[in-house]
Amino acid sequence: MRTFAFILLTGILLSLCVAISHGAVRTNLVTPGSDEDQSTVEFYLVIEHKFTMTKKVGEKTLPVLVMPNGTLSYRTASCDDFIRIDEDDSDEIIFADGRYKLVNAINGSIPGPPIVVYEGQQVVVHVTNKLTNEGTTIHWHGVKQRNSPWMDGVGAVSQCSINPHETFTYRFIADDPGSHWYHAHVGTQRTEGIYGAFTVLEKKVDEIERRGSDKLPVFGSDHHMIVQDWMKESSVYVASLLKFDDVSFATGFDNPHCFNSSKQVDGSDAGVLPFEAGIINGKGSLHITQPGNNINEGLPTETFFVENPTPNGVAMRFRLVNAAMHFAFRVSIDHHPLHIIATDGNHVNTMTVESVIIYGGERYDFWINATDPLGTGVYCVRFETLEREKNGKRIKPGKMHALLRYQNVKPDKTNKICLESRNKCTAEKPCLVLNCPYRFYPVEENTLCIPLTDLRSPLMEPTHNSDPEHFTEMFLNYHFSGFDVLGQWVPTVNGRRHQPFIRPPQVYPQSVDSRHEICKLGETNPDVEECTHMVELPLGNTIQLVLITTISPPANGVLNGNSHPIHIHGHSFQVIKVGWPQYNNMTGKYLHQNSDFECPSGLCHDDTRWRNSSWYNGNIPGIVNQGAPRKDTVLVPAGGYVVVRFKADNPGFWYSHCHIEFHNDEGMGMIFKEGAISDMNAAPPGMQRCGDFSFSEDTFN
Repeated sequence: MRTFAFILLTGILLSLCVAISHGAVRTNLVTPGSDEDQSTVEFYLVIEHKFTMTKKVGEKTLPVLVMPNGTLSYRTASCDDFIRIDEDDSDEIIFADGRYKLVNAINGSIPGPPIVVYEGQQVVVHVTNKLTNEGTTIHWHGVKQRNSPWMDGVGAVSQCSINPHETFTYRFIADDPGSHWYHAHVGTQRTEGIYGAFTVLEKKVDEIERRGSDKLPVFGSDHHMIVQDWMKESSVYVASLLKFDDVSFATGFDNPHCFNSSKQVDGSDAGVLPFEAGIINGKGSLHITQPGNNINEGLPTETFFVENPTPNGVAMRFRLVNAAMHFAFRVSIDHHPLHIIATDGNHVNTMTVESVIIYGGERYDFWINATDPLGTGVYCVRFETLEREKNGKRIKPGKMHALLRYQNVKPDKTNKICLESRNKCTAEKPCLVLNCPYRFYPVEENTLCIPLTDLRSPLMEPTHNSDPEHFTEMFLNYHFSGFDVLGQWVPTVNGRRHQPFIRPPQVYPQSVDSRHEICKLGETNPDVEECTHMVELPLGNTIQLVLITTISPPANGVLNGNSHPIHIHGHSFQVIKVGWPQYNNMTGKYLHQNSDFECPSGLCHDDTRWRNSSWYNGNIPGIVNQGAPRKDTVLVPAGGYVVVRFKADNPGFWYSHCHIEFHNDEGMGMIFKEGAISDMNAAPPGMQRCGDFSFSEDTFN
């Protein structure tokens, strides 16, 4: 046993320090699941518990270790022997960050298997729930579910949960081409591993037409790239820390030092939880805070291979998805500019940047020209959180990495490459960063933020019109409001903490029941209202949503509050303006809230309005009038606002919420009822199988 203890301890230490990179299995390639002319495609997903860092041998699940020499082995059932794991025999292992954890896997993996279909195909997915205690659902993020709103996969909105041991069949048309994803939409299950890539390929002739004059190269390869933050504790544990206002003890209830939020460039919150680790396509490393040593080596590193390189390079496409519970990431590839070509499945004119910042729920497609610019054959693919300061002191961001590796480079040549510094930004060649949650980096960093609204749709479609007779405008404040009955600040929309329906209204539209009252709109209540937050959208109208995030003024020099990524189901919307707060344009620090809007009550609940009354009826200056980028998930900057427009042409009950998972779970969401019930396609009768039950004593007798 002493020998085993030494091997175990040494293996753990060397997993942090030994420079050995295992060859990567090529599992990140985008591969269609059928022929293009096949009308219906069918998939089977099984959701069940599984341990990370384990290998199934026969009927046993055995622990995997990083050995002192940096190789991987599994511990036999006798406890004293170790069997080396060959590189091609590790596919079924969920490595995550190298720690042992009970997770929810799909078909035994995290992420779940990628689903790749062609536009127009009928998609059939049989989901079997083998979890022990929990019901679940699967949301098809990016699919509008036109004519099938009951397939949207949101528990308590579009369907009843899939109970343990049940199988639910999703069936819909893949009408929305592009890079999407699927994930659980009950509680905080997504963070436990219930997610995967969902890609809808378009025919080449359609792609050429939709891109107009902005043609794409012929891609040598096409890759999934799904990033997620990762924690040792369960997602329920982490969400409960926030629910009970115990986030100060996020590093442990018995830790003598309390945790304080980390801050980003503008001073707002970047991490209300500690960043422990991250994974890319299921592989990652533990983030270690010792200087110069923040990468676990010895664990497999996600690797994107450059196949058949030529002197002129190889065009490689990447489909980037952020599946995180909380953190945003700045993503870059050393010495390879990113050519952005799509966001949330929608084409944009090519924009070349050094890096892109991606929030939970967002997707960005980009390509690189792999020319091996330094001749080294291997380059770091960097994922960094936006953390900048903590307790008033400068800190390094949370980091994880993947590798871009040219096929003629041996694995042992990849060591240490990501310990080097990222691309250097200079005044002559500044780094361009797309989708910052703030307007400026400190001027000495030679880094320029490119707003989302600088992107353009290739066909330059006009912005939805604002005919006053068919125009609906709403101000929605996604923010923390106080206080609830426990005296805590809680996540709300317009001061309302959404409470779910007892039965999903999309399945039971004629008998909409809620344990709480439907929120009374038009009233400003200084207290947090716990109610079912539902707003009606007139069918056929142009809908203009002004999404705002108010935060409290800095107290003692500390700014509390954060940006929110807002997802609207059933639609892709035009992003026509971002209203930034006031910053110090030399330091990037937040000064005060945007002054374009005002709130007479000071709460910005239902009384938010434009300060200048001439801005009503869509007459906002500075909007994008043509070619506005389309998205389904958009970042709202802290202290600012975003204006989006879409046509209310998709009847149904559509959920909208912050994609920070614990914010949504705690009530930062609402439902849009689009059109009358008579406008909506009725759900199949067999879906009506949930809700409260009670019966009288007379009936009992």
